[in-house]
Amino acid sequence: MQQGPKTYYLKIGEIIICPEPSIISTVLGSCVSVCLFAKGSGIGGMIHFAHPKALTLKNQEGNYKYGEYAIPALIRELEKLSGVSAQSFTAKIVGGASEIFGDKVEYSVGSENIKFAKEILSQFKIHIISSDVGGMEGRKVRFHTSTNRLEVAPIKSTSEISNQNTRPVPKKLGQVDEVKPSILISKKRKVLIIDDSKAMRELIKRILAEDPNFDVIGMLSNVNEARNLIKKNRPDVITLKLPLEGASGVEWPDSFLLDLNIPVIVFSSSQLEHDNQIFRALEVGAIDYIQKATHAELLMIGPLIREKVREASYAKVIRQIYRPSNLISAALPEIDVRKIIVIGASTGGTEALKVVWPHCLQKFLL
Repeated sequence: MQQGPKTYYLKIGEIIICPEPSIISTVLGSCVSVCLFAKGSGIGGMIHFAHPKALTLKNQEGNYKYGEYAIPALIRELEKLSGVSAQSFTAKIVGGASEIFGDKVEYSVGSENIKFAKEILSQFKIHIISSDVGGMEGRKVRFHTSTNRLEVAPIKSTSEISNQNTRPVPKKLGQVDEVKPSILISKKRKVLIIDDSKAMRELIKRILAEDPNFDVIGMLSNVNEARNLIKKNRPDVITLKLPLEGASGVEWPDSFLLDLNIPVIVFSSSQLEHDNQIFRALEVGAIDYIQKATHAELLMIGPLIREKVREASYAKVIRQIYRPSNLISAALPEIDVRKIIVIGASTGGTEALKVVWPHCLQKFLL
């Protein structure tokens, strides 16, 4: 039986380019995706970015959650892979739903993302042939890389769906090629917030409240209260501050979350590379981490926080028990550097490397 094109799921801050016929799928709120197609080569690529520009230049270069890095990187890589000049590319833009927050200042991340994407593509003289942007609804997107076909379906909340007696017929949006009659329906995601700062608990709740599909079931300051609440009302995801005052925020995931398999988003004021606690939390079940900043800066990245928490709430946490291997102390033969294979992984992929790497070593040493 002939199989259809492979589907790749694009996450926030990622770039995917497919030399072979493939489908790239993603879900967008205020984020924007740019789909590029190199005419004549049958090769297409797509990005998913959350903000137009970084608030600070420190350690941000190459961070593809920002459009200023993601869009040029997609253009460069597609040029290399296709052998086609960027000026021959065609572009489709999708996403940028409204996300307005703050007490006195209205700041639409979606609008800024749309504007910035158009500006960058104009600078590279890339023609935008279609767009489905703005509005109040999120979108589910499928990009066919070999044919430049884009499918977009609106995402509606469960409450909106329940008020409809019949399945709605999708309308054509903008100049997008096709809109599929599929609607993403999901129950509210239960979130538990654990932070020893009352102000921070309230701020995270305020940020999550922008999405009606979140249900904050508790805001707690200590581990003991969290244990009791989790037993009574199991959350889909936990936001956890590290370290917690009066308790080790790492010992707790080790001894408790390790058994419950609940995904965690860590909030920490420390840099990842300088904090072993964050590494340990990621190792025992945390899906991702967010570096805490000022309240104003956290409000600015509200859409990113909501997206990280939403994605984590659907994650399936799989625990592995690892035992020390004698292979580590084995003497290695002389290595031919021309035959070295490097394997890298982002957050979440490091656990898979723990399984793969010992087997690779064993094959190598034998």
